[in-house]
Amino acid sequence: MGQALSLMDMRNDVAPPDRTPRADSIAHIRGVLIEAGLDPDRGNTVGHGVIANIANLHSLFEEKGARTIDEVFKNPELTPHYLKPSSDREAHGAIVDADMSYWDHQNRTNPSAGTRAAVQFDRDTRIALQQGMATINNQGHVFLDDYRAQMNPVAGHARAAMSAAPSAQQRSQQSSSSPAGRTYPGHTPPSNNGARRKGR
Repeated sequence: MGQALSLMDMRNDVAPPDRTPRADSIAHIRGVLIEAGLDPDRGNTVGHGVIANIANLHSLFEEKGARTIDEVFKNPELTPHYLKPSSDREAHGAIVDADMSYWDHQNRTNPSAGTRAAVQFDRDTRIALQQGMATINNQGHVFLDDYRAQMNPVAGHARAAMSAAPSAQQRSQQSSSSPAGRTYPGHTPPSNNGARRKGR
């Protein structure tokens, strides 16, 4: 809990001018997944976990404290690891090691609230976070898919009911055809036999 709370100190750091390192990192990894024929929004790869982690930081701090972290995530040496299944701990470790090395150097040479927050998590915790975020992201989409599938029959019944109901034009035609001698749904025209007998 203490680590999570101290992470909020990153709000006191500054955003790099004219740069969007976290957003650029997300865009880069998404591009790697797309190029490999994968859906960047759903899946259970190392890349999906890294994207989810960066997205969480971006939602909390935007670009505060990000410095030039995109240069790490854009390193071509990391590209193959993004495509590995999230169960691949070694692939997660390669990403984490690069990230930790960057922040350790930043914290030693130019410390700030952001760098101190970045170095507080150990390797095993970071790997667990990436794997957990990949699973949560994937399961969230699975849940939504199941929910939509369960709602489809209801939507289908609604569409069927709408198609079975008479249109405005049909209702208008039914109303105009109501005089005796004409038929419309639910109406039986009166018999003229009695009138003919009365006139004889």
